[in-house]
Amino acid sequence: MNRLVINRKASTEQVAFVQGNTLKQFWFHYLKEPLFVGSIYKGTVNRVVKSIRSAFVDFGMDKPGFLYEKDVQEIRENQDLNNPLNIESVLSPGDNLMLQVRKAAIGNKAMRLSTHITLAGAYLVFIPRAVTKAVKFSRKFVNEEKKTQLTQWFEDLNEEASVIFRTAAEFVSLEELERDLLHLKNTWENLQNNFSSVAKGSCLVQAQHMETYLRDLLVHPIDEIIVNNEDSFNSLNQILKNSFPFLQSTLKLQLTDNLFSSVGISKSVQQLFNKKVWLKSGAYLVIEETEMGISIDVNTGTNTTSKHSPEEFVFQINKEAATEAVSQIILRACGGLIFIDFIDMEQEEHKLQLLEHLQNAFKVDQSYTRCYPVSDLGIIEISRKRKGPSLLSRASEKCTSCSGKGFMLKEDFLY
Repeated sequence: MNRLVINRKASTEQVAFVQGNTLKQFWFHYLKEPLFVGSIYKGTVNRVVKSIRSAFVDFGMDKPGFLYEKDVQEIRENQDLNNPLNIESVLSPGDNLMLQVRKAAIGNKAMRLSTHITLAGAYLVFIPRAVTKAVKFSRKFVNEEKKTQLTQWFEDLNEEASVIFRTAAEFVSLEELERDLLHLKNTWENLQNNFSSVAKGSCLVQAQHMETYLRDLLVHPIDEIIVNNEDSFNSLNQILKNSFPFLQSTLKLQLTDNLFSSVGISKSVQQLFNKKVWLKSGAYLVIEETEMGISIDVNTGTNTTSKHSPEEFVFQINKEAATEAVSQIILRACGGLIFIDFIDMEQEEHKLQLLEHLQNAFKVDQSYTRCYPVSDLGIIEISRKRKGPSLLSRASEKCTSCSGKGFMLKEDFLY
């Protein structure tokens, strides 16, 4: 059974996707932390800065957003290479714009905005003002016959728009896709009709955390959605009604303080914040986050005897470690550069097989990931598209004693 378990705490909503008794995905968000990326606002141009080919736009936040020249719809639409448009010829202070947040604010960097609006549904992404009409597919959409069918279906509709079919679209009927498309078209029509009448700085479409989680999960069947809080239940029920009506019947309310404990996944969730992860064989991983990236060290641990040869023994441990490492990378939302230090192997064949095993394990991952060959030091380097801060960085705070260094100096060295 596939279950989505939503455990609301005092300040967070924690979401776990469980297959059988195994934790497969984990997300959380702070209740007072709105999702900015994907949200749509009515903004007003504050100033245009020619030197950086950008504009700063007030859109109801404390700090203006950043609109780069290539993210302005009119400039994207201009196909005249002999007379290219620039931002100062298109925008002026005081202009009102429909804007979508592309990137959240990081440190002192402002939110990245765009006037190129995209609307994400359960199975497709609708691009109403696309420069050229096109049909595209996610990287993980592999059924070529279905691609041809969906391309023909969308072209027959004669929409003045583009569309990107998500991976989950491969497994649903045309009727469900049509319903999803109609919902997105209605959303776009409402945006256009309401834009002129709403106040500057208004949020026209508020992106929802739960919607993004559900969209990522639609490649799997969901048999049951359990929620432990009435407010969360009502909010999710409305989201399901609007965007995922086929899941409404799976929603259940189970009032309890700790739903994760009730369904038996508390230990699995707690483990996501531990450096050491034990494997069934007795080997273990040590996972650490550094400035350079994520390091994962593989150790034999208590597993020191085997009926296999020493080389085969090491190879089997490395394969087990690779499988668990992928699971932990996904669960912990690790992105950027990741280094896995495997136990040294002598045979080149084993190194190639380990790389292939790791690549196959990543096929379930929704993020774009690339694995590089095993180095002479037994390290496999991985680059994984970063969707945001890691789970640990968002769920933890600096120690008040060591200021986040991870150690405390002995008394003799305190001056």
